[in-house]
Amino acid sequence: MRKQGDGGSIINLSSIAGVVAFDDSAAYCASKGGVTNLTRELAVELGDDGIRVNAINPGVIETAMSTEDAAVAGTLGDRIPLGRDGLPEEIAGVALFLASEESAYVTGHNLVVDGGYTAR
Repeated sequence: MRKQGDGGSIINLSSIAGVVAFDDSAAYCASKGGVTNLTRELAVELGDDGIRVNAINPGVIETAMSTEDAAVAGTLGDRIPLGRDGLPEEIAGVALFLASEESAYVTGHNLVVDGGYTAR
């Protein structure tokens, strides 16, 4: 992106586990926390080149893992203010926003998309 010289947008995928703790998930939380902070660092490093760096931090999204894995299924539902898991297309919409010129002045941001879970 630097060599091309016309800026761009990098979108990292983290998790709400990058901003809040979960029981028995030290390694996962640490790895997602790393992605969350890497996003901020790269935004600072690459800003002069016109490269924006942001991350999406989803909560529970309806996927095979969240619906078929008994350890994940239904674990956060009662704590989500919107009362449901997110949908894959809701994350896709956020990615489209971050990739578009609509977010031309957004960089270094970790956008939490969790139905309000982390608001508690």
